[in-house]
Amino acid sequence: MPKELIVRDTLEKISKMERFNQWIYENIKPFLGDRILDAGCGNGNISEYFKDKELLIAVDKDEDNIKDIQGRLSGFTNLQVIKCDIEKDQFVSLVKERQIDTILCINTLEHIKDDVMVIRNLYDILEPDGSLIILVPVLRFLYSSLDKSLGHFRRYSKEEIIQKLTASNFHIQYTAYFNFFGIFGWFLHSKLLRKSRFSGSALNLFDSLVKYFVLFERFLRIPFGLSLLVVGRKMSVDLDNKNPGEGIC
Repeated sequence: MPKELIVRDTLEKISKMERFNQWIYENIKPFLGDRILDAGCGNGNISEYFKDKELLIAVDKDEDNIKDIQGRLSGFTNLQVIKCDIEKDQFVSLVKERQIDTILCINTLEHIKDDVMVIRNLYDILEPDGSLIILVPVLRFLYSSLDKSLGHFRRYSKEEIIQKLTASNFHIQYTAYFNFFGIFGWFLHSKLLRKSRFSGSALNLFDSLVKYFVLFERFLRIPFGLSLLVVGRKMSVDLDNKNPGEGIC
């Protein structure tokens, strides 16, 4: 199956994982403002939680994703949908004046070859004191044919993503590993079974267990996970004399 169809099929399956999507939302909720840009929104699995926000701008370069989100969120009166490549300068000019106080980049950066350029674009767009919320896959040893089939250029290390954000002048406000038990499912499918995609039944099983995973991660701070959540802030004051890692959890 072509890579584009595998990615689309995976997004469709994830859209049915209500507990998992809610789990992501609950983790990013404390950092959300009122004027949100979802950069690389896919088919709207996370965008659908922002109906009550002042503004929601959903951006994706894939025509099918744009059509999906327009249909899925047709009742949102705060929604603006833009078909654009977030690597391009045009992206910055299209949204820079929208007074964005929160940018989401959820499972997006790993799909982009020049991720540094995208981070710089996001910094330029964001209002002072605004937040960039990133979720990326980590643990480089897990990189496999499954990552390749999903269009992943890389899996990150914590140090790498923090370095790329601070190099673009973001102040790191928060970091936390996410989805510890997902490591085992990913290892099984990608390394042992050498699958190029997840089955719907496997994802449904995982989703049914999310409530237990949430409890586990709520009470035990695990020093690694399948993904890493990072919140970077665009400061309105000079922090050159402060520790760029201050505030990391």
